[in-house]
Amino acid sequence: MTNTSYSIPRRHIQKNRFIRNGFTLIELLVVIAIIAILAGILIPTLGKVRRIAQQTQCASNLRHIGEAILLYAGENNGELPGRDAGLYGQISAEYNYTNKDKFTLVTYLLPYFEITNGEGDVEVMQCPASEAALDSTHASYLANNAVLMNNGMTGRPFGKSYGAKGLLLSQLANPADAVAMFDLDAEIWRTLGNASPNNTPTEAVHGTTRNFLYLDGHVSAMPLDYDPRATAVQ
Repeated sequence: MTNTSYSIPRRHIQKNRFIRNGFTLIELLVVIAIIAILAGILIPTLGKVRRIAQQTQCASNLRHIGEAILLYAGENNGELPGRDAGLYGQISAEYNYTNKDKFTLVTYLLPYFEITNGEGDVEVMQCPASEAALDSTHASYLANNAVLMNNGMTGRPFGKSYGAKGLLLSQLANPADAVAMFDLDAEIWRTLGNASPNNTPTEAVHGTTRNFLYLDGHVSAMPLDYDPRATAVQ
């Protein structure tokens, strides 16, 4: 019996190999188009998730600050911090335990953050979105300058410089309605009648809302047109 062998031309082998392992131009364009569509869907979603996470962390920070304020008041006959020299305006996170600045809120709250030495920034007094907006350290929050008291008048909750004491919790008409502090940005700073400070985000860092801490300790996200200042009752 005669064995007969057949050989396939090399060009046919190469052609078949290309068909099995390669991609046509149309297939590559389809893959690129799919990747572009997915990126267009995922990137905005990831940005939104990040903003929500930052605002959630900011609200948690404010609740911790509120707890510290109420603990301070509980140990000082119901008086809000600021009893020595008063304080108002931007809430700095910076502290120096040895050379305490009596004009900053953080000085009064250090024991409740379990800080007993050193210097630096108190992390819970910094909003992550605010820090990211400028990529630098600055005041994240602004103290309210007018809460309603039970006599129908308004006052600064933490006092006002040079001897004015912080208010007593018992002086407030309703602590749940009295804003202690809130997210700081240039827009709300101007709304409250102040020139925009340097090194401040130009717009609200959480998008369409700002976080507000109230003097009963709760935190709420409020729309951008919300004015935290109370009006005196005539």
